[in-house]
Parts: sequence; C-alpha cells; structure tokens
Amino acid sequence: MTKKRTPAEVLHDARRAESSRKRLAVFQAVDKMLADGTVVSYAAVAREANVSSWLVRADGVRDYVAAARDRQADEVKSRKPDVRDATASSLRVDLELARQDNRALRAEVDRMKKALQALPDPECVAGVLR
Repeated sequence: MTKKRTPAEVLHDARRAESSRKRLAVFQAVDKMLADGTVVSYAAVAREANVSSWLVRADGVRDYVAAARDRQADEVKSRKPDVRDATASSLRVDLELARQDNRALRAEVDRMKKALQALPDPECVAGVLR
C-alpha cells in the first residue's frame, strides 16, 4: 500500500513539476531564438518562454542564457563582413554626398529659371514656370 502524502508534500511536488516545466520552456525558447536568429537577452527569453524575468536569472538557467548570448556575439564577430553592410560613418558620407548633390541641383534649377526669365517674351516664361 502506498503511503498517504500530506498536503505539503503534494504542493511541494506540484511546485517542483511546475518549476521543471518553466525551466524547460526557457531552454526551448533560447534554442528557438538561436535557430531563428533572434537576439537573445534575458528579457526577450522571459517574454518568449512566458516566465518571469527572475527565472531566467536563476542558477542553471542564467548560465544557459549567457552561453547563448556569448555564442551569438562570437558568431557576429566571426561573420565575414558583407560589402552591403553599411556602417554609421559610410551612411553619414552618403548623406553628405546626397546633400551636396541637392545643393548643386538647386543651383542649376535657379540658373535655368533666371535664363528663362531673361528671354524676350515674359508671358511664355510665366506659362513654363507654372
């Protein structure tokens, strides 16, 4: 015959099972995020696994999340830079070049307007500029 469990033992076993289920959900969430290429952070893992942010920082779980973050950081560092990847400085240079082109084009438009206004028939020019 089995020993009758006390209510405290039943609660203890239920909490242990729930804790195991939540920890498993965290591990699965981290693995899914790594597979999807989603950035792994403690808050993102907690949201993905639907658990508290405290749990992802608990012993055993924290190490797993930290290892995943380190793995992602290493992958980014070791990834061969793509020539299409733009850096902040290259984007600033592109922006400045576009601004210079805009200034030059505006100056050219102004010169053309003045040239049209210098034509002998002002009514013809007025119709063109509208």
